[in-house]
Amino acid sequence: MRTLLAVPPLDVGTHHGIVRIASEDQFAIDNTHYVTFVVQPSKRLLIVGADRDEADLLAGALTAPLAVEDPLAEYAIEISEFLPSDEASWKEFAAVILIDPPLPSPPARSLLEQYVQSGGQLLSLLGPSLASDDPASAFPAGVVRTWRVPEPGTFLEIIRPNHPSVSTLREIAGGVPWNAFRISQYWQMNASEDDLIIAKYAGTDHPALIERTSSKNAEQAGVHFIMTTPLPALATATRGWNRLFSGADAWPAFLLTRNLVDAMVNRGQGNRNLLAGQSTRLTLGDELVANDVSRSSGVRLQMFPPTGPPVPLLATGSSVTLAQLDAPGTYWLRAQGASTGVSVNLVPEELDLSRIDTALLGEWMEPEQYTIAKSRD
Repeated sequence: MRTLLAVPPLDVGTHHGIVRIASEDQFAIDNTHYVTFVVQPSKRLLIVGADRDEADLLAGALTAPLAVEDPLAEYAIEISEFLPSDEASWKEFAAVILIDPPLPSPPARSLLEQYVQSGGQLLSLLGPSLASDDPASAFPAGVVRTWRVPEPGTFLEIIRPNHPSVSTLREIAGGVPWNAFRISQYWQMNASEDDLIIAKYAGTDHPALIERTSSKNAEQAGVHFIMTTPLPALATATRGWNRLFSGADAWPAFLLTRNLVDAMVNRGQGNRNLLAGQSTRLTLGDELVANDVSRSSGVRLQMFPPTGPPVPLLATGSSVTLAQLDAPGTYWLRAQGASTGVSVNLVPEELDLSRIDTALLGEWMEPEQYTIAKSRD
């Protein structure tokens, strides 16, 4: 049974909760579920595009149901026709989205690369404005040529459904009808060995959505997500490329865009809701790092498990690894003046008491090792 719970607006920070079934039964161990979630301050995003209507539509999709200007919106979005001209301006944004970007000048490309290598998150939605006769100067690297698809066109095929940018789409009953949102044109790209292809075009090996991680400074490296057909593709120049946003009831593209940006800005934060026996690596909030006076030697923390004494931990950089979390409950992480933590629950399969098929016994044991009881005697 799946239950959807809603919570009221909460303050910025880590919140732990318990969901408890109040009715009594003979198997109480699964009546309590622990949950942890983090409310973060609004992340600053920059959307760069020549068509203001496209940029406004994309911004509205990211902040819905709130207006773009609402101070309670998840993202504080700035829209511009031009890229920032200096490195300091780039650092103000948690993520940058390029709608149908033209080929950047060498100085602008240098700033783009510096931004990603220093931990920035970049999403390029490639369209007709990108043009280059020199493969060596192509942006992004690996772009070959535009590819036209005969009618009725192709569609997206997700090949890594567990990737954070698309994983929530698995939960949609009946699946996502990508074949109803046809794509007529895209950029053919040669992916590198380090690229992670999340989606391709049906019937081809051509990448549609790529995650490209910077190879420098792995601790703080950012990610460049590349969509090889434009979104939202509603301007005069881009409208003929695909119908992802222009099709009837285009909720798949709406969810894909939101999930992509969410995966970008929350990348590396670590899983806050675990199953017993799992481990995770958490990125510590600025308040935990800043309040530790001995940051040069690592951030000192204490973990308070559900049972037993507190455990001292030392974070490396701005992250810490939590392992051997075997007992269900809330695990508090505390530093000077600040706290965070995770929740751990029992593995669902270990709580399944339904009767097994007797045929499985033959796979697990020899016939002489068991007997099927057909009566109480």
